[in-house]
Amino acid sequence: MKSIKLPLLEDNEYDCNFFRKSAIARNDIKLVGIYDSVDETIKHLCSDNIDGVILDLELTRGTGGSGLIFLQKLNSLNLNKRPLIIVSTNNLDDNVHQTARNFGITMLFSKTQKDYSPDIIFNHFIMFNNSKTNNSLGKMEKETKLSYQKSREDWIKLKIDAELDLFGIPDKNDGRKYFFDAIYYLIAKETDDKYFLNYLTGKYKTSDSNVSNAMQTAINRGWRDTPPDELEKNYTARIDPNKGVPRPTEFIHHVVKRINNAMQNII
Repeated sequence: MKSIKLPLLEDNEYDCNFFRKSAIARNDIKLVGIYDSVDETIKHLCSDNIDGVILDLELTRGTGGSGLIFLQKLNSLNLNKRPLIIVSTNNLDDNVHQTARNFGITMLFSKTQKDYSPDIIFNHFIMFNNSKTNNSLGKMEKETKLSYQKSREDWIKLKIDAELDLFGIPDKNDGRKYFFDAIYYLIAKETDDKYFLNYLTGKYKTSDSNVSNAMQTAINRGWRDTPPDELEKNYTARIDPNKGVPRPTEFIHHVVKRINNAMQNII
């Protein structure tokens, strides 16, 4: 029987030894590396044809962040074959588990469950590997990418609304609508294109002046209705000295920067 090749991303020494000893006793599993670093594991994925990864979600000793960051980086790789991912974790947070599932893990085991052991995880790799076909793998990869993309899009949209609420930009208002679309456009396109007005005027079949005036009116109202200490704490970009409020372009790029920075610290 051909051995299944698996690296282990885990920073607990006891657990590492537990997996190492269990793998040595089997001829169907080959533990090809034990890492405490997201970055080192990613390098291994790019240089070797592996079948799966055993992943701990909480990593404090190595470099590159948590197990969720590993999953995020994995989804950005253009691998010919996506490895199966089985999570082994002490984390019991349902939101964390759901985020991992959105990133496309194959299965999740809690280290606290009574029947937990490396062999259970190894056996599931064998089962999934035996039942996997080229068609089902392609479908799984496609569904994983779509799930990740939808999760990212939903998070960005929720974050934009939260930011606009934070600065008192009125709801059900043309200015709010323009701000939302401009911010989402810049983040989703990963661009600092200063001509987002062209996108808005094209989408809504209106003029530059209508869009700019509606956004400026929304900002004016937000700065009027939001407590000054909240604005001072959350808005650190340029303010028009003549008006005492930001211009739409400065406000948009400030919010885009805040959201992009927040994105670096999550999933």
